[in-house]
Amino acid sequence: AAGRHRGTVTRWRQKTGNGFITPDGSKPKTNDSFAHASHVQRGVTLAAGDRVEYSLIPAKKSAMAKGQPLQAGDIVKLPRDAPQMVVSPSAPNADASGAPPEAPPAPPQPSGAPSLLRNALSSALEDAANAREEAANANKEAANARDAAASARDAAARSNRELEALRRKHDAAARSNRDYEDLRRKHEALRRDYEGIEAREAKLREDNSILTGRLDAAEAESRRRDGKNIDGLDIDALTSLAERLFFSSPPRAGG
Repeated sequence: AAGRHRGTVTRWRQKTGNGFITPDGSKPKTNDSFAHASHVQRGVTLAAGDRVEYSLIPAKKSAMAKGQPLQAGDIVKLPRDAPQMVVSPSAPNADASGAPPEAPPAPPQPSGAPSLLRNALSSALEDAANAREEAANANKEAANARDAAASARDAAARSNRELEALRRKHDAAARSNRDYEDLRRKHEALRRDYEGIEAREAKLREDNSILTGRLDAAEAESRRRDGKNIDGLDIDALTSLAERLFFSSPPRAGG
């Protein structure tokens, strides 16, 4: 049939239902045609190494994105030992031996509106497969975003716990400062009390020195007066005299 080509499936992904066909007489990956499962004859599954016959049709979005304006359509699976198609002026579609190839076991190709409808359906199926793949990728991205959000929440929770621990330490430090201030005030009060005690002690020492001086004076006076040894004096009487001399008020002026 005019416009038909033969080739070998060099790559095929069962999961996505697409691959590439290397036409007869070309090296792999130099002139390959994109192929989709929606353009394969009903009930047939392709695999790498299969011999096929196909037509070239306008490429769909996924193939055009790869820089291929045409892609394989109306794909028919051939026997593995099917001869290559050799195009010559005298015998179109003849094989390498010069004999015309056997007609492939392909169903009659539809034409007109049914063919356009099938192409539209194939395109819709391919677009749906692409949409499913994009949705799967979007779900993966959403899952990654959820994981990132969970990690961020965990990090925020850890930060809050650390902040709470720091706040408790700050409160403890504030309490320690208040306790230190209380102790400092108590120490200051004790220091003032101690200074007061020292002042009173100095006053007592001064009073004792004055009293001792007066007792010495009284003793000297008694010696001059009696000319006796102090051992012969009455201690109680002497003490009473000293107290009167020490604690007596000075005479008032004009009294």
